[in-house]
Amino acid sequence: MGIYSTSQFLGVAIGGALGGWVDGLFDLPKPFSWRGRY
Repeated sequence: MGIYSTSQFLGVAIGGALGGWVDGLFDLPKPFSWRGRY
């Protein structure tokens, strides 16, 4: 269970960082941004 929780947390952290980077890279309108889905 600990490994699953850690991998889930890392996935959220990395996904959030990548989503924010892509959002900043393309400067998308907010309803279409990666962050808008979470």
